[in-house]
Amino acid sequence: MQLMKKAALALGTAVLCLAVCPVCARAETAITGISLKIETEIEVGEACRLDDIIITPRGENYEVKSLDILNQIDRWEASTIPRIEVILKAEEDYYFSLTKSSIRLKGAEYEFGRRWDDNEDEYWLILRLPRVRDSNAERETAASVWEGIGTLPEGITEPGQWGEVKALSYKDKYGWIQDGIRWWYRNPDGSWTANNWQLIDGKWYFFDSHGYMVTGWIDWEGKSYYCDPEGGQMLVSTVVPDGLGRRVDSTGAMIE
Repeated sequence: MQLMKKAALALGTAVLCLAVCPVCARAETAITGISLKIETEIEVGEACRLDDIIITPRGENYEVKSLDILNQIDRWEASTIPRIEVILKAEEDYYFSLTKSSIRLKGAEYEFGRRWDDNEDEYWLILRLPRVRDSNAERETAASVWEGIGTLPEGITEPGQWGEVKALSYKDKYGWIQDGIRWWYRNPDGSWTANNWQLIDGKWYFFDSHGYMVTGWIDWEGKSYYCDPEGGQMLVSTVVPDGLGRRVDSTGAMIE
């Protein structure tokens, strides 16, 4: 009889532990940080299609379960900011335990996030994508600033494909130049930096493969750096204005 009482007491204690503290029974691993890369092929006048939005998880133990476009339009309009809903699914034996600062995005901005219907193995995100581009308008603007040319030369389809045409158009201009779309920097010898950093007046700036200044987060040789959205310079030893409270150290690298 005494043995039965002890067994009943042990069983009651176990049940109480499960009822009061569900974590006691958990053998799962928490996902405390996620990273997503978002790529788009969206342009003015095109239909709003999910196929034009590619989301690549840059971490392990989770995947994209679903994607939806929240904008209530059939076709993309100029200057529209696309908003998307993303639901992530954790692998078996994993669950999400995230904060805003533990969500890292490339190609989108965070708007909202929480567990989906209080289900810990699914996470709900609302993201903002870059403004919709109007390539035709960009080409027209680029053509209008090419002195003595007036129209895009044969084989040139984008403002970034300037080559020698760019140097010819600005042969008497140096330093910072805005072509009506974005900024680039022409050195005194007529050259310009592309797909690299350049130190200008004591500040570091990054230029893309076309030679345009880039702002926001930049992945470079295994680290992430942040260039100010207003001035373009790389930020150091501060909290960056990405809305996620992230910091960069004295070299400009993000502090993990």
